[in-house]
Amino acid sequence: MQNKLAIELEKLLDENFSDEVAVKFRQRLKEGKLTKNENPESHFCAYFAACDFKAEQLFIGHHIKSGLWLFNGGHIDGRLAKNGVSIARILKSKLQLF
Repeated sequence: MQNKLAIELEKLLDENFSDEVAVKFRQRLKEGKLTKNENPESHFCAYFAACDFKAEQLFIGHHIKSGLWLFNGGHIDGRLAKNGVSIARILKSKLQLF
């Protein structure tokens, strides 16, 4: 039985991506071990683009380890992988918005 994360990712694939991308992504889903703790070499992350459309600005953060400026988010831990990715939870933890 697929966990909630895999089910939600399948829905996103069906609605938003080309067949070529979807095939590669589905193959990686079938391999399992999607979290950093399970597979430090190849794992899934969740990111979001916080934007102010009126001001035409994007909010990005400086990733200290990589030195890159990136959208906010991070590694999917075991709890999120079991329950499905919640952008609201990520927003709350990263930006303390609500």
